[in-house]
Amino acid sequence: MNAKLFLHKYLYILVPAQMVLSCKYYDIEKLEKNEVLKKELEAFKQEHIEEYPLFENCKDAPRLSYRACFENTVVESIQEYLESQDILVDHIVEDTLWIPIRVTTEGRVRLAPYQAPEAVTEQIPELNIYLEESLQNLPSVQPAHVKGVQINSEYKLPVAIRINNP
Repeated sequence: MNAKLFLHKYLYILVPAQMVLSCKYYDIEKLEKNEVLKKELEAFKQEHIEEYPLFENCKDAPRLSYRACFENTVVESIQEYLESQDILVDHIVEDTLWIPIRVTTEGRVRLAPYQAPEAVTEQIPELNIYLEESLQNLPSVQPAHVKGVQINSEYKLPVAIRINNP
């Protein structure tokens, strides 16, 4: 009989205590609309971009070719700029570099952190400076969009470098 009384006393104390202590697990975090959207956008990968960055000269292209037009415009601009520079090398430089490009929500095209192959940087130590300068010559661009919201986006673009003036 004492065991039953002992058990009943503890049940009257333990059950309410457990209910009070476990309530913190039922707290619901209220998030603002912008916070929810920001978290969703962070989860998206590049292949989920709905609208790629758009240069003025690409607006007349078919919508499905916006990405190719953007990439071609950037690559051609870099290559033309490098060809216009008087770059002197000791040995022929012939390589294709995958250049990381970042497009900001403000429509600025920037060089993302990048380390060129040592064989190229030995011949062209100012390569990153040339790349950054070539991106400054680009026309204005509209940033990429996901769900109608402008986002920062990054791309790796192949740039062929051929300098043969040893």
